[in-house]
Amino acid sequence: MDEAVRAQLRQDLLWILQAPALLPAAELGWDPGEAFTADLIDPVLTTQWQALEQARHGKLGHYFEALVQALFTASPDYRILASNCIIRGPSRTLGELDLLLEDYRQGCIVHLELALKFYLLIPEVPDIDPACRWIGSGLKDFMTLKSQRLLSHQLRLPERAAEENAWPLHLPRPDQSLGWVTGRGFVPYSTELDTATTAQSWPLIAPQALVRPWLTESDARQRGLTGHWINKSQWLSPHPGPNETRKHPPPAQWLGRLPGEGEDGHWFIVPDDWPERAQGSMLRRFDRLPMPRQTDR
Repeated sequence: MDEAVRAQLRQDLLWILQAPALLPAAELGWDPGEAFTADLIDPVLTTQWQALEQARHGKLGHYFEALVQALFTASPDYRILASNCIIRGPSRTLGELDLLLEDYRQGCIVHLELALKFYLLIPEVPDIDPACRWIGSGLKDFMTLKSQRLLSHQLRLPERAAEENAWPLHLPRPDQSLGWVTGRGFVPYSTELDTATTAQSWPLIAPQALVRPWLTESDARQRGLTGHWINKSQWLSPHPGPNETRKHPPPAQWLGRLPGEGEDGHWFIVPDDWPERAQGSMLRRFDRLPMPRQTDR
């Protein structure tokens, strides 16, 4: 295995072990640190590196799922009973089950939904609930709607399947349904950015979530941001990874630092017109909808 690729896979696995929850709801905060230890990484790299390297060149969500499944496969404490299992009712498809696990430690069956998300916080918009201000860089994914769907739809899939007598007969029913939602939030750059003191003021995000800045392309140039663009397969850990041809135009993540900073970090760099387009997308999506209820923290 190429050493640069091995280092990338190792750092991404380690990042997953340590990645905190992105959303504040307790049901969506399954903690990998309580299930996995770093001594699983070497067995994973020995037996599954080819599959992981192949997944790394596909969609980022699939790469994340491959890393997660590799850890569960290597762990003596879990057994994967089903993955990406389509649940079909008598007249319609009810949904897809990400993972069904047997937890040997707790002696129970766990339904686990996986989500890796990167959201940007836009400035406040008049008449829009603050919880609606997190948006994906593609302007079609809204944190508040994703959170609602996970809680009201995806985590309730086993319950709805039981109601419609559609649960697969060869699978045990889960004792609990949980979400493993991680990633990063990106907030407008400010010299006052301090995640330790301001995270509580940002809406709909877990207090311990990973938070980094975003900048427009013009602001990044004016502030002297150094570094380089990184492909989606390098969005997890801050490891620079192997040298690769750039695949995605902005908006995209950048690995670098401002003058005076001591180490490289993840930034999100967006086109100059992106903030205005993001605000317009939110106004179109939420101006006629009831405002979502704020999540207790």
